[in-house]
Amino acid sequence: MDLAVTKDILSKLVESFVPEATQAQSFSEVDKFISAKVYAQDDLLCDMISWSLDIARQYGNQSDQQYFQQQLELSAPEHMTHSKKGLR
Repeated sequence: MDLAVTKDILSKLVESFVPEATQAQSFSEVDKFISAKVYAQDDLLCDMISWSLDIARQYGNQSDQQYFQQQLELSAPEHMTHSKKGLR
C-alpha cells in the first residue's frame, strides 16, 4: 500500500477513535511510523542500486557501471543524511 494512503488511513483512525487529549501524541506516532517506512524503502533502494553496480562491475558493463554509480551517488547523500540524524 502506498505510504501516503497508509498515513491518511491512520490519521483518520486517530481522528475517529483517539480522544482529543491524546491525538497530538498519536499523530506524532503515525509520523514516526511513516518515516521509518520511508527510510526502510530508502535503505532497500540504496542496497539494490549497490547490488546492481556490483553485478555491472562483475560483467564489465561500463555503461551500466556509470549509470548505477551515478544513481548511487544521487541517493547516497540523502541516505547518509538520514543515518547521521539517527532517523534510520
